[in-house]
Amino acid sequence: MNASWIVKPVSDLTPDELEKWHALRFPRLPLSQSISWAMAAQSVSGNCILVFSPERKVSALYLISGDQAECVNGPILDWDRIRDHEDLNEQISMAVFALYQGCPWLQTIRIRPRLDQKHFLFLAKNLAFPIIQTDLAQTMMIELDDSDEKMWLNLPARIRHEISRGRTAGVVTESIPIESHLSSFWDQTRKFYQTRNLFVPEESWIRSLLGSFTADQSGVIGEFSAQILRATHAASGSISEILVLHTHDVSYYFYAHENRSESCPNISLNACAQWEAIRSSANQGSVYYDLNGILHPEHRNAEHDSYAGVDRYKRKFKGKEIEYFSPLITFSNRE
Repeated sequence: MNASWIVKPVSDLTPDELEKWHALRFPRLPLSQSISWAMAAQSVSGNCILVFSPERKVSALYLISGDQAECVNGPILDWDRIRDHEDLNEQISMAVFALYQGCPWLQTIRIRPRLDQKHFLFLAKNLAFPIIQTDLAQTMMIELDDSDEKMWLNLPARIRHEISRGRTAGVVTESIPIESHLSSFWDQTRKFYQTRNLFVPEESWIRSLLGSFTADQSGVIGEFSAQILRATHAASGSISEILVLHTHDVSYYFYAHENRSESCPNISLNACAQWEAIRSSANQGSVYYDLNGILHPEHRNAEHDSYAGVDRYKRKFKGKEIEYFSPLITFSNRE
C-alpha cells in the first residue's frame, strides 16, 4: 500500500495534514456528508479516524467502536478519475484496506456513500465488496432562475397566495448578519423544535459545521455561505427566521423557527421568508433550492411521526422529488 495514504485520529493530524483535509471538508456532495462530519468532528478521543488518499481527492471519516468502524463522512470520491471498476476499487477499496492496516484489530468496516442512481448502479456492479443493504433518502428541490417573475409563477398558487397575503398584512423580509445573530437564532430554533418534539443539536454543532466566519461578517465560510432570512410582522411583533446554506449550485433550507403573537393575523410568515430565501439563493448563483429532506412514503401519513407536519409543509411547494441511494457495504476481516 502506498505509504502516503494517511490513516490517523483527527486529533493527531499535523497542521499540513489538517490543511489538506480542510480542502476536502465541504465536498460537492449531498449536504448530509458535511453534517455527518460535523457530528463526528466533535469527538476529542482517538475514535475519530481520518483516511485520505495520496492525491488528497478521496477522503473518509470513520468512527471506531470496539472492533467495528462506521464511515460517517464519505467516501468523498474523485468521480472525475473514475472510468472503470479498477479506478473505483482504488478509491474505496484502498481506503478500506488503509484503515484496516492502521487499525488491524477491526473486524467489520461499514461504508455509506450517498449516491444518485447512476453512481449507485455503477458502484453495485463494480465494487469489490458486496452491498448487503440499501437505504433510500429523499428530498425536494425547487429549480431556480435568473428571473424573479418566472420563479414566482413557478410557485404553487397556494404558496403565492400566502406570500401575497403576508405582504398585504405588512410583512417585511430582510437578511440578517449571521455571525452577530447565530446564537440568538439557534437558541430560538431549539426552543421552537423542542415544543414539537423534534431534535436540534447544541450550538457547538452548527458552529462546527460552519467553521469560522470571515472578518467582514459577509457570511462566507469556506465553500459555504450562510444567511439568516427574517420575515417580520411589526404590528404584532411576530417573526419567522430561516437559516439557508449556499454551496456550489445548490442552496439548502436548513433550520427555522417562528414566534407568533396572539394578535398576529392568519398569515404565513415562513412562506414569506422562504420566498426571500429562494430569491437570494438564485442571486447567489444556485441552480436549485433544496428543502432538505422529505419523509419516506411509508412514514408520510403517519401522524405519530414528529416530522409529519414539516413534511406536509415542504410538500406545499411541489418541487421535484429527488431520491438518493445509501448502500451499506460490509468488509469482514477473516484470517
